[in-house]
Amino acid sequence: MDENLTVKDGHQIAEDVHDILESRIENIKHCMVHVEPNIIDEYQHNLEC
Repeated sequence: MDENLTVKDGHQIAEDVHDILESRIENIKHCMVHVEPNIIDEYQHNLEC
């Protein structure tokens, strides 16, 4: 997840993903979507230092 998004926007994206998974995949009764910040940019920054 883009670390520059607001908490509200990140929450909405996670909620949308949750709803799509539960509605489109019959075998899923409940799932949890956890949001993590994008670590690729941080990893690349650390490599450049």
